[in-house]
Amino acid sequence: MPVISLRVPQLGEGLHEALLVDLLKRPGDAIQRDEPIYTMETDKATTEVESPCKGVLVQWMAEPGSVLAIGAEIGLIEVTEPADVAEVAGVSPTDQTVQTTGQTYNDSLSKKSEEPASQQLSSPL
Repeated sequence: MPVISLRVPQLGEGLHEALLVDLLKRPGDAIQRDEPIYTMETDKATTEVESPCKGVLVQWMAEPGSVLAIGAEIGLIEVTEPADVAEVAGVSPTDQTVQTTGQTYNDSLSKKSEEPASQQLSSPL
């Protein structure tokens, strides 16, 4: 089964780091999707962070009391449901690559602005 890296999520606008308060699971524990697995604290709040997938906790890479940057690796989960790997947000697969394709929102905006003025509609005020 694939192993994914857990990373400290963006916990609020303008925050660059957070304090790891508590680890709620131990290596080897089975974890359900959306189950709280650790607690982080910022200037604004204390938050229980939920598991992004169903699996087994492989290891923690930080200790309670550590101040971690947003996006820092905090642990590893062995995913027991492969469909979860592609859906996981905020984590990166460590033994496979997830590819994304398609148009971004900004791409569609720039294409609209490139239309000739004669085709642009406007209404009187």
